Amino acid sequence: NNPAFSSPEVNAVTPTEEPLYTLTTPLAPGTYHWRVRALSDCGPGPWSLSRSFSVDAAPSAPTLRSPPDASHTCDDTPTFEWGGVAGATSYRIQVDNNPAFSSPEVNAVTPTEEPAYTLTTPLAPGTYHWRVRALSDCGPGPWSASRSFSVDAPPDPPVLFSPAGGVHTCDTSPEFSWDVSFGATSYRIQVDNHASFSSPEINATTAELHYTAPSALAPGTYHWRVRAINGCGSGPWSVVWDFVIDAAPGTPSGPSPADGATGVALNADLDWANAAGATSYDVYFGIGTTPPFVTNVVTSQYDPGTLTADTRYHWKIVAKNACGETAGPVWDFTTGAGGTNHAPTNGTITPNSGGQPAGKIVYFTSTYFDPDGNGDLRACRLHIGRVAAPKSLRGNAVLLYQAPTNKLMIRNDRGTRWWGGKLVGSANVIQNSQAKLHCNLTTVTRTGNRIEVRWAVEFKTAFRGRTKMYLKARDKGGLTSALQKKGTWTVQ
Repeated sequence: NNPAFSSPEVNAVTPTEEPLYTLTTPLAPGTYHWRVRALSDCGPGPWSLSRSFSVDAAPSAPTLRSPPDASHTCDDTPTFEWGGVAGATSYRIQVDNNPAFSSPEVNAVTPTEEPAYTLTTPLAPGTYHWRVRALSDCGPGPWSASRSFSVDAPPDPPVLFSPAGGVHTCDTSPEFSWDVSFGATSYRIQVDNHASFSSPEINATTAELHYTAPSALAPGTYHWRVRAINGCGSGPWSVVWDFVIDAAPGTPSGPSPADGATGVALNADLDWANAAGATSYDVYFGIGTTPPFVTNVVTSQYDPGTLTADTRYHWKIVAKNACGETAGPVWDFTTGAGGTNHAPTNGTITPNSGGQPAGKIVYFTSTYFDPDGNGDLRACRLHIGRVAAPKSLRGNAVLLYQAPTNKLMIRNDRGTRWWGGKLVGSANVIQNSQAKLHCNLTTVTRTGNRIEVRWAVEFKTAFRGRTKMYLKARDKGGLTSALQKKGTWTVQ
């Protein structure tokens, strides 16, 4: 290893005249010089010119740099870096979720001697181990010590707890709660009365697994969802649950008999408009200006029994539901003189002539009167028939308004019974083979001794032709008006 050949590692004589020699003792890695002289019976010849050569060794183990041991990253295609090793021509890197490297996810050779490698195929979230060895013309060096790192991801969507989907509550500041999402550092909650979450009433972030609305929400239907957040970003939204905040019922209104009415029939019922959200009503009724409680009813009607003639009564309705109660004002009315119950009378039909094609909705307004007040009217009928009304109810469009229940009916095709019984204004259509009655488009107005019904009628093709229109009314005492012809109509 010295060019002066002062202490040769090899100083040997070949056993034959063959011009070659193979070492039997390995040379340590390093640079060497060599020369040869020929020997003969006449002695040694001069030395050849010397040459040098190097004995290389397999490279040493690299030192890992990045990612640091036991570190976390959101990058699923991270770059690995290590210290370069002398003599390396490339490097082999292994990445495995098993510390024994039994089935590496990555087992690649770098294209150059650069001490770095960037993944091209993403790693699934989890913990991994990695190591590197240098490669050279003399073979692979030893593996480096291994390190671990974790690939993190945005957390999974949380599981919602409360309020449960479809639940009703009276609490206007409800508490929302959900289950933990692994790896989450915080949560975002959204609450909106639009399913698109376009303008949330609540759009907040919390580190807790629950959140209470900071201010009261208005009654109505709401949608809510939660997403978990960590250093890798926001995870997907949870499922969306709906809930309903109910309110105390609306104020009772629309009294019948009307407030301040006089001459009210002795058999009049107490009627009022349905209060929004009410499930029952407390009825207060009596002669005094502060009427006493008498009963609770589930419909907007109460029969006080036979009243005393020429008496002023006071009454109040309190609407109730699970969220509370709302009292209406105190109303009053005065009964008429005792004696004979008066029969109802018919008014008019508008329009009372003309025609429209089948399949189009026609609005007929009919009026009915009762001298004892509109509260004494029980049934208001509109009879539209191709056969004269007194002769048959069969095969005609015979419509009925039940005043005490505020419901609509239609006679069946055979004329033997009434069909329907649906509330005025409800989303129902009642029909027979001749016509349809649209409940949601039909309206009723009560004033004084008068009831006005605006019927929304759609005639069918089978009912084409000229018809006659009749009115008839019946009161609570069983008295009826005459069945009177009030007009004609042609179904085209």
